[in-house]
Parts: sequence; C-alpha cells; structure tokens
Amino acid sequence: MKIDNKKGITAVKGFSVSCAAAEVKYKDRNDLLLISSDVPANAAGVFTLNKVKAESLLLCEEIIKTNGTYSHVIVNSGNANACTGKAGMEGAKAVVAAVAKETGCTDKEVLIASTGVIGEPFPADRIVASLPKLTKNAGKNDEIECAKAIMTTDTYPKVSSTSVTIDGVTVSIGGISKGAGMIAPNMGTMLGFICTDAKIETPLLKELTKDAVNHSFNRITIDGDTSTNDTVLLLANGKADVTIHTNSEGIKAFKDALLAVCIDLAKMIVKDGEGATKLVNVIVKDAFSVPDALTIAKKIANSPLVKTAIHGEDPNWGRILGAAGNTGIPFQYEKSSLWIGDVQILKNGELIKGYNENDANKAMKDAEYDITLSCGSGFHTANIWTTDFSKEYISINADYRS
Repeated sequence: MKIDNKKGITAVKGFSVSCAAAEVKYKDRNDLLLISSDVPANAAGVFTLNKVKAESLLLCEEIIKTNGTYSHVIVNSGNANACTGKAGMEGAKAVVAAVAKETGCTDKEVLIASTGVIGEPFPADRIVASLPKLTKNAGKNDEIECAKAIMTTDTYPKVSSTSVTIDGVTVSIGGISKGAGMIAPNMGTMLGFICTDAKIETPLLKELTKDAVNHSFNRITIDGDTSTNDTVLLLANGKADVTIHTNSEGIKAFKDALLAVCIDLAKMIVKDGEGATKLVNVIVKDAFSVPDALTIAKKIANSPLVKTAIHGEDPNWGRILGAAGNTGIPFQYEKSSLWIGDVQILKNGELIKGYNENDANKAMKDAEYDITLSCGSGFHTANIWTTDFSKEYISINADYRS
C-alpha cells in the first residue's frame, strides 16, 4: 500500500485546510488550522483518558456526542485551554460560534481542539479576530504549512494519505497529526485528524476509529505521560460515492488503509519525540493474552532505564527483563527468549551460547530496530513503538515555557 507524506487531508475529495496567525503564543507564526468539508460529514472521536481534560476537548466531546454532521474542525496551537475553568469553556464556545458565523453553519457543526501550554488563559479574542483571514484562506494554503500551524515542540509537520479501490471506485484516506512530547498510550499532547471520502454511518465510524486508534496512536509512547488534550477525529463525507458498511466486501481493504495512515502518523510522532534519536518497536509475543502482552510491552517501552540504554546503544538486556518482571503479571523468566534486532540474546531464560555483546551493540546503532521478548506462556502478541531518552529531552522540557 503506497503512503504519501506530501499530502494528507487535501488528498481526500471534498476536504480542504487553511491556516492563519492569531499570535496565540508567538508572533509571526501560523497557529490556527481549519479543516473544512464541502458537505457535512459524519464524525467519530477518541479522546484522552486523563482525568484532567482540556476545556476545548470537553466541548468537542459534548458536540460530537450529538451524532450530527460536521463541516469544520478548528484547531489552535500555543495554548492548551486546559485547567482554564469557566473562562476557558466560554472561550472555546466563543471560538466555535465565531467559526459557525464566518462559514454559515451552526455551532453544532464545528468541532474544536487545542494544544500547547496548560493553565494559561485562553486567548479566544485573538483567535476570533483572526478567523476572517483563516476562512478566506480555505483551500489556498499549502498543507505542509497548515500542518506546521499546530506544531508545538514538534520539529517537522506530519501528514499522510493513501487510497484503496472499492467497488471500482477510488476511496482516499488522509490525515494530519502533531505530537512530540507528553505522549503515552491511551491517547497519550497529541492530536490527529483523519478524513475519508467514503460514506460511513456514525455507529460504524466509531468502531473503525476506536479500532484504528487502539492499534496505532495507542501503541506509542515517548515519556509515559497521557496529555490533557489528546484527540483523534475521523470524518467521512461520502464524496467518493462508496458506502462502507459492516458486511461490505470493501470493509477490510478500508480498515487496512485507515490503519496504515494512522500507524504512519503515529510512528512519525515517535520519531519526532523530544530529543529522540531512535525508533524502537517493542514486541512482546507468546503471552497469555493480548492485554498481558500490551502491559509488558508498555512497561519496557516506558522504562527510563531501558530508554536511556537505547540512547547509549548499550545492550543491557537485564533492564528489559527487569521491566517485564515488574508488571504484576505472572512472568516466568525461565521460559523467556529475547532479541535485540536480529540478535538473539536469551533462549528459555539462558544466555545464547556464543552470544557476542558487540553484535547487539551494532544492532542498537540503527535508527530503527525491534526489541522482541517471547514470554513462552501463550500465543498472543502486542507491540509498542517507543524512543530513547536523551539529554536533549531534559533540555526541551526544562525550558518549554521559557
């Protein structure tokens, strides 16, 4: 399946993007993104499980629960509109109302998301004042520039798209995402906006969104912190004149294409992790259940000791086994086997005869590689994409609000 990283949402029929500068945090940089559909689209969303949720996110959840149709998504960077209380909620509502007024739709047709610093007053007035130029730019801005508008500590924009033929018709899927820190599974600040021109009714759209997120955005971690603002929205406007339903022949092809775009965007987030130099796929196999495999993989992927070893290219495999045994899940070391890249280190709990640490060190010099742990206790597999901890990670987060 061919993935395009030059176009995302604009590869999909009937969708357009635009950006503008509202000086939410910085002067002279775009910080607003508007995603628009030519015709009202069905939508589904998956949101953070953090108990502290941003006011913009709470409003978006409330609007999307109406199971209506949606024409626009307004996104700002520079301010998370989180922990801002009543004023923040009123500000989010004011932005939504202003977008509706500018575009000639209703408040219930506009979804909202925010990303940036937590706890700062939400500058709704500056955003509202910038909406005329934002809506005027609809379909005129370069999509890469639009993707940059929602970046915070990201170092590059993230767009992805693909297409699949269903019933002889080309169906496109494309998206934009952002994230580089405060990233952990369970919608852990990360935003993702996916669009398709297939026609999909809301109940199925919710299922497809949840499944795709669970196998992509919820399989990544940078620092183990789930954000207050994490949001993934999937919009379907039906412009391709192809209907996807539960029993349709094309549903598998569509799900595969949707997952491919989501995984591509998710992996870009990990690669762009704050101070990151490595992308490592932690694979746990032969576990008693998928939840067990996921729990063990997350523990390894989030371990500061493992992540610093990854950065130092140090095949200190004891750290990996120590993390795996520290989950509370029954783990029999004597049945476990371990690989770093293609280099096997353990088999049934014993060091491989002739194992050479230099080989594992060489494997860890690659920018991307796998760490694979076999539990030897079942038949189930799960994975988590992670990255290393570097000195740069500390510097970025120590100076983030400066």
